[in-house]
Parts: sequence; structure tokens; C-alpha cells
Amino acid sequence: MLIGKYQSYESRSVLKFNSLPTTYDSAFVISAQLKLTYNDYYFRDSLGITSFNIYSLTDTTTLSALTYDVLTPALIGSNMIGVYSGTPVDSVKISIPIDTFTVRTWLKAAANSSSTYKNNGIVFIPNASSSTIKSFFHREFNNYRFT
Repeated sequence: MLIGKYQSYESRSVLKFNSLPTTYDSAFVISAQLKLTYNDYYFRDSLGITSFNIYSLTDTTTLSALTYDVLTPALIGSNMIGVYSGTPVDSVKISIPIDTFTVRTWLKAAANSSSTYKNNGIVFIPNASSSTIKSFFHREFNNYRFT
């Protein structure tokens, strides 16, 4: 995933967690962390600040067919569910606190496909503090710690 801004260039990324467990629909989520690993790739400034906000997507648009032009404000939720700002180097892992209500809705959606709760994915949008574009990846979401 390429995320960030450099002068007039901007890169956004989307991510969706599939195959969430179906047995945690009534879990009480105390905290949630999104862990990304810097892929040691950057565009223009290795020591620049990468800064972005995370929002839920509001539609079930097929993520594989999503383009920058299709990612309109109507598809982006109004509530920020996470934020990051930093200068990752080498292959550092970053941990971003995520809104627990959003994670709880994903668990409810996984347990009941006809639920009013949805898991449409999330979007990473660079903010004004970003001065470079960097690459991140996310390993499979397989470490569940629910109570």
C-alpha cells in the first residue's frame, strides 16, 4: 500500500479484513490496533513525514476495481477511525489505534451477513502534514485477542 503526499502527488490505499471470526458478535472490544510494516520503499524523501487519517468506506464497492477517481467523498465515512504520523525507516512495524466501535461492527457483520452492520473496508487518506509517500504492507489478520 502506498500512502502519503509529496508536492502535487497523493496516494491513498484501501484495506478490508475478510474471514473475521463469526463467534465474536457480542464481544466487548477494549482496544484495537492496526499493525502495518514499512516496506522500505518511498517516493522522494526517505526521512519525510508520512501522515494519514483512516476512515471507513460507506459502500460495498469491489475493492479490486476501485480507482482514485471512484474513491469519492460519498464512499468515505465522515468519522475518522484512526490516525498516524511518523517517519518509518527500515522495516519498522507501526501500530495504529483503531476505533473500537468500528471493529465491533465488523465482528457483528461477520457473524450475521444480514446485519445492519457492515464491513466495507477502510481507506487511508494522507493529510496536510504528509511530506512523502511510503509503502506499507499488512500481514494476515490472524492474531485475535477478544474478550
